Amino acid sequence: MFGYNWDRIDWERLQRLRSLFLDPSSIDGPYWRDDNDLLAYDLTFAARIGWKWDAVLLELKRREWQPPSTRIYDWGCGTGIATRRLLAAFPDHPWKSVTLWDHSPLATDFARKRIEETHPGIDCRIQPPERIDPDSIVLVSHALGEASEEDLRILWEQAVTARSVIVVEPGTYDSSRAVIVVRESLRKHFQVVAPCTHRNACGLLIEENVRHWCHHFGQPPGEVFMDGNWSRFARTLEIDLRSLPYSFIALDKRAPQERVDESRFLGRPRLYKGYCRILSCQSSGVHEYELQKRSDKNLWKTLKKDRHSGLFHWEMEGDRIVSGREIGA
Repeated sequence: MFGYNWDRIDWERLQRLRSLFLDPSSIDGPYWRDDNDLLAYDLTFAARIGWKWDAVLLELKRREWQPPSTRIYDWGCGTGIATRRLLAAFPDHPWKSVTLWDHSPLATDFARKRIEETHPGIDCRIQPPERIDPDSIVLVSHALGEASEEDLRILWEQAVTARSVIVVEPGTYDSSRAVIVVRESLRKHFQVVAPCTHRNACGLLIEENVRHWCHHFGQPPGEVFMDGNWSRFARTLEIDLRSLPYSFIALDKRAPQERVDESRFLGRPRLYKGYCRILSCQSSGVHEYELQKRSDKNLWKTLKKDRHSGLFHWEMEGDRIVSGREIGA
């Protein structure tokens, strides 16, 4: 089954799924009709979600995070892409078990088989969220917007006993705000690892920042832009492959390394002639700073190329950045 490739893609299936993702209110029950839906999704949409997880896990590695458990609980697992990217990011970790849950039995069965195919030594099971193993890493991926209040209540009641929680969602305003709700409700039970550099209340919750949202951008693999199949995918589904926005929160029971005077970039810089504006998050809150090109030309180039770790130490004069040092590049 997993030899599925682009030659077998049913583009009408993908267009149907795309329309559901754009309008979750139209979803009435699981949107997977059969294995071919899941296979087509896994090759395309799930791959893009996997690139977002790769970006998140790279940032966690830069912050010296290591899995605190050998057990994974994947809530709303879909095709299991979140678990598969975590397993791939830490291949030498002594993983023991993966537990899956999704409203769709088709999806959980697909995810279990997919994980067992590449990791036959890991115990893979299906179990409802009322019984999350307290010694586990809870993963939630692109699922908050489709979950009921009751589903989320059960999830977070159980998740407080876990060792770590990682949530990755689309980089939209509403998704960002949903992730902030998770952060604020769980930070009394966990330490905040990323993207935040502090443990204080989220700086986006104050009135003057209500128009902003916490999101970041991943980098698709370079070969995607030279692949005719992905080009057709982009044209047919009207998706910009260059844009890979996501919002996330990573929480852990262990205290992270203190990051004094570090700032986390939000979104992208707004570039103008000779200067740019940067939305920056740090322990003092979320603030918009200005950087003059002449102040630090190397920093300007780094930001313009949009290839950086997202973590910086700023040297400031008022609300202007006079120089910056990238951290964890």
